[in-house]
Amino acid sequence: MVVDLTQISDIKDKIDLVEYVSKHVTLQKSGQNFKANCPFHQEKTPSFYVFPDKQTWRCFGACADGGDVFNFVMKVQNFEFSAALQQLADETGVVLRARDKEQEETSSTLKSINQIASEFFTENLLSPQGKGVMEYLSNRNIDSDTIESFGLGFSLSDNKTLTNRLLDIGHKDEDLISAGVCRRNDMGQLSEVFRGRLMIPIRIRNGDIAGFGARTLDNRQPKYLNSPQTPIFDKSRILYGIDKAYRTIQKDNTVVVVEGYMDAIRAHKHGYSNVVASMGTALTSYQVDQIKVMAENVIMALDSDAAGQQATIRNLDSSWKVFQNGAVAKRNSRDILRSSKNPVIKIASMPNGEDPDDVINRSTEEWDKIVEHAKPMFSFLMESLGDMHGKDDARSKTQLVESLAPIIFSVSDPIEQEEYVESLREYLEVKETTLLAALRNAREKQTSRGPRYQREVEIADNADNYISNDPLEAFCLKILLNVPNKESYMEHIKEEYFNVPENKTILSMISQNRETELAKIESGEVLNAISYINAQNVPPMNIPDQGQALRQTINRLEDRYLKNIKSEEELMFSQEAFTDFDSQSESILKTNERIKYNQTNKLRDI
Repeated sequence: MVVDLTQISDIKDKIDLVEYVSKHVTLQKSGQNFKANCPFHQEKTPSFYVFPDKQTWRCFGACADGGDVFNFVMKVQNFEFSAALQQLADETGVVLRARDKEQEETSSTLKSINQIASEFFTENLLSPQGKGVMEYLSNRNIDSDTIESFGLGFSLSDNKTLTNRLLDIGHKDEDLISAGVCRRNDMGQLSEVFRGRLMIPIRIRNGDIAGFGARTLDNRQPKYLNSPQTPIFDKSRILYGIDKAYRTIQKDNTVVVVEGYMDAIRAHKHGYSNVVASMGTALTSYQVDQIKVMAENVIMALDSDAAGQQATIRNLDSSWKVFQNGAVAKRNSRDILRSSKNPVIKIASMPNGEDPDDVINRSTEEWDKIVEHAKPMFSFLMESLGDMHGKDDARSKTQLVESLAPIIFSVSDPIEQEEYVESLREYLEVKETTLLAALRNAREKQTSRGPRYQREVEIADNADNYISNDPLEAFCLKILLNVPNKESYMEHIKEEYFNVPENKTILSMISQNRETELAKIESGEVLNAISYINAQNVPPMNIPDQGQALRQTINRLEDRYLKNIKSEEELMFSQEAFTDFDSQSESILKTNERIKYNQTNKLRDI
């Protein structure tokens, strides 16, 4: 929706930001301003400030965000601007005048059709014609409260009643087709998409019905049928149950992802209100976008007939890559995650050929234990692949390493990466040097099959002085010493990015074109640092690949440096050292903006 700027001003004039934010955060007076622990990330020291005179807010901590009341609602509710605008307009009584009327009218028409259809399906379910469906739901312990809460219904088989009702109201044939409730048959006549099925409305976050899921009650195929893609429905962009779950997910910082509608409905019926359904096994980038903004802990609950099967392994591998790679390319710049880390993903698999619906219906205590003992995703994949292919001989072990290598290489955090390597070493019962060699071989095979450079992994060979040095700094210097045209990179590598004094010395010598002197050093800590750098295992790369690897490493060094600055700022906040925001906030905001830029441009060029 496009609106006049005067309407935005009217809304702002009717809202006191301090009062509005206080509904979500406990504010404390701090001079002329108000402060609180930031609601968008975990912290012990308040870094979230509201400025009454400017009617703005700003986080000086990890999320580095700020703005006016619209930005606050967008952040709290994970809304697009249009949704935030509509909510604030409703709250203040401002009537919005849409300028893009055609698109708005189309969306409104389709939502209206879906709402009418949903009410019609519910009427059918509660009528004598829905008796068999009600018995089916009763046998599955789905009570009337749950039916009402989720808007469950029943589509008749006559292929005309819903169509006639919608046409009688005044909707056109093409509107019914656009909404996905009808299509044209071979004779060119309207034919209803859903007939003789249990109907499940699929809602977006604000509660609007975008489409439907439909379950057959006999042996007809497919068992589940979804609305076709429409201007307001795209299955890949929706998490079923998100309208009921998102507040709890944000509060608990944890989301449980199940596969089917009934799994989610059962979970909510029994009070597990942080559960959503992917409507399929593999999560899409759009669904992951929503999850990463809401929670840092993800538990994927798999049906037991799928767990360990090859198709599910592929889907989990796909989901892993989506989480690692981040969101879609056109991510809005405001979608800064709570943390720079990717969510922690765990897998909870069901026993005895059951799904979450079965387990929760039988025993909530058992469900609690299954979720509590969910395995880290890497461990689950490792053990599942081991069960499928074996690990008793050299060939099967090599195959397992090659299967898991892309996952290990996709992880940018060297500490997390090292944990995976150690887990795999223990699982295969091999020496570390043997596993590292196998990973290097797998890496070479991987790069020979695809692009020369994907994500470089820093798997360093053990060195005596490992603890006293920094593998990230050493990796950077190793490439820098070998890459042509060093001068083009030197202006972007700042000495303050390095923590190890000897590495700073080496960087300084490189910047002064004194690399030849490094070979003449015969003793001391600098020699130890040089030895450690030389021990770094850098995969074979051509010149463009070297440049990309170096750029990424410099970016990571800068990210680490900026986070250290933020830690120092938090310490100053805890000591109430910041008193004059006008003179002291400029450097803080510059740091915040750089962090935000880096987070949204992970593979930025130099």
